[in-house]
Amino acid sequence: MIPRRVMMRGSGGREHALAWRLRADPGVERVLVAPGDPGMAAVADLHTEVAVGDSAAIAALARESGVDLVVVGPERPLAGGLADLLVAAGIPVFGPSAEAARLEASKAFCRDVAQAAGVPMADGRVFDDPAAASAFARRLGAPVVVKADGLADGKGVTVCATLQEADEAIHDAMSARRFGLAGDRVVVERALVGREASVVCLTDGTTTLALPAARDHKRAEEETPARTPAAWAPTRRSRISATPMRPPWWNGSMRRCWLSWHDGGSRSRVRSTPV
Repeated sequence: MIPRRVMMRGSGGREHALAWRLRADPGVERVLVAPGDPGMAAVADLHTEVAVGDSAAIAALARESGVDLVVVGPERPLAGGLADLLVAAGIPVFGPSAEAARLEASKAFCRDVAQAAGVPMADGRVFDDPAAASAFARRLGAPVVVKADGLADGKGVTVCATLQEADEAIHDAMSARRFGLAGDRVVVERALVGREASVVCLTDGTTTLALPAARDHKRAEEETPARTPAAWAPTRRSRISATPMRPPWWNGSMRRCWLSWHDGGSRSRVRSTPV
């Protein structure tokens, strides 16, 4: 069944784009956004009275408005269990459970899952002690990447060209608490240099749909007067294929999923297996 009334949770550019596209669908009669922002008024009904972190208010508004589907944009409410709350209330939702959202909410957990599934990753380790993290960075040698374990609004990853930069990044995250609780643990990894692509898959636990490979990467606060950082999809000469899978956060056996993308001269293949 095509949802006729859809509610977006969020207020950023991602949610604006999703609300705009949903509103353009011939089957959708009404789009609500909570809390939204004034720029979205042309494509959706705003509900700014809903507090950003009030999941109960989101569920209540969904019931009162008779929405057929809630789409959750930001990571934090998903990590906080908003999708679980909506499912328990009998409200259809597009977004992972809190357990599944840990893949995004914790870089350490993501490493554990990837290693258990045999997915190749950069050499790295997780630390809750700054001195041990710095010592491991020296063992790897520059360049290294320092990542705050938790959600840091897209600012928690630092690519360090020198070991001094690595020490500073570790200090900022763990001692100066630049990212709050998100920096209580850090992941220190060997830096990988080359072309980059993001592959997002949609799954209901039984089947998987791979979206086109996308590229979106820039340094925070980078001054690029000659080039404007941007995201685009599909990547040039990219090809993606996927087979059905059952993710590890669903009960029962999980079938394998192979994802591959190809962009110019570089190639990567990722495998997901039972964990």
